[in-house]
Amino acid sequence: MDAVALIVTGYDIRRAERPLKLRASLQDLGYAAHIVHVAEQGHPLAHRIRLAAALIAHSAGFASVENAARIYPGYRALVAAGRGHERADLVISHGWQALAPAAALARRFGARLIHDAVEGRRWEFSRSSVTGSALGRFSEAMEARFLRDCAAVMSPSPGFLKMRTDELPPGTPSAVIANAAPAGVLADAPVPARDIVSVAYQGLALGNRDLGPLIANATANWPKGTRLDLMLAGPHRLDRTRPGARTGATLAFHPPAPADAQVSALIDLGAAIGLCVFDPADMQLRLADPNKLYNYMAAGMAVLATAGTRSGEVVAEAGAGIVLDDHRPETVRRAVASLVEDPASLAQYRSNALAFARAHAWESQTGTLAGLLEAVGLPVSRSAPEPTAYGAASPAHPPADT
Repeated sequence: MDAVALIVTGYDIRRAERPLKLRASLQDLGYAAHIVHVAEQGHPLAHRIRLAAALIAHSAGFASVENAARIYPGYRALVAAGRGHERADLVISHGWQALAPAAALARRFGARLIHDAVEGRRWEFSRSSVTGSALGRFSEAMEARFLRDCAAVMSPSPGFLKMRTDELPPGTPSAVIANAAPAGVLADAPVPARDIVSVAYQGLALGNRDLGPLIANATANWPKGTRLDLMLAGPHRLDRTRPGARTGATLAFHPPAPADAQVSALIDLGAAIGLCVFDPADMQLRLADPNKLYNYMAAGMAVLATAGTRSGEVVAEAGAGIVLDDHRPETVRRAVASLVEDPASLAQYRSNALAFARAHAWESQTGTLAGLLEAVGLPVSRSAPEPTAYGAASPAHPPADT
């Protein structure tokens, strides 16, 4: 009988690729792998308050998963998962929202718990009210309590991994598993240069990713013959009808693509340059190993990233673009102009990006995952004849997971 793995996530997998990648790798390693959603939509502060109440109940030891579900609706998925699966050998918590629910599920099945630290925690309420900051500190302490249940911890970013391992007992197995794109979605070659140079941003357009100043600068000051293509997920107030100022780049909005179609959407667009420009003062953005970075490189695009961020480190290592001194719109404009004026350098960056994506495709991360599972005594099969298709469900189970 195959070992059973449950990936507990608070993210929408239409946008978050990592749970799909983890599921495919676990299937290649001999696991029947399923994704369990515990996300709750709504205001993040209300979300944290309900989560904190559920954590208090759980840590006190008098609340079952069913009782916690009455406090925190995200736990209802765990009730369904407990009823829908007879056993589990491994539970992976994907992100801070999933840690406590995943720990509860692991205890229920007597399974090994591995935490996938995919984002920071302290940044979220750092700019909020005193109440928000206090709640953030409390929930951090509660999360640390559940981290003690982990058999191992992994992260796409060395920085996030270090932050988590500082809270774990010495000797706890850990591994960096980068967010590289799967080999099956890579471009065959960079899309040939076009008359219009497309500069794309793919991802969220919320709060700390404010795109308004960038758009204003692009439409007014970028070189003629450029286009800013935005594939935005999540709610935003950006004007979709704005035609773009005649003095600069044109502006185009595109619907967000599903997680396993984001690279092909960039290829179809003919995008030549990808934006991964963040404020390094924000811990989450500084340490993040974003999917968009690897999507850009998998599509054969040059990347603009910011110095002092994990993205900047990867771009420098790959020789895949320009690492900017800061994230100001004017700095981005100068970099775009330099690439438009130097098509040979742009072509070389694009070629380097695709070569790096091929060398670091997700399938190469599967071996690291296998080693982590073996380190905590879990079974691993290394004899899968063909890698599982990215995003595909196990043939024995329907695509609609819990």
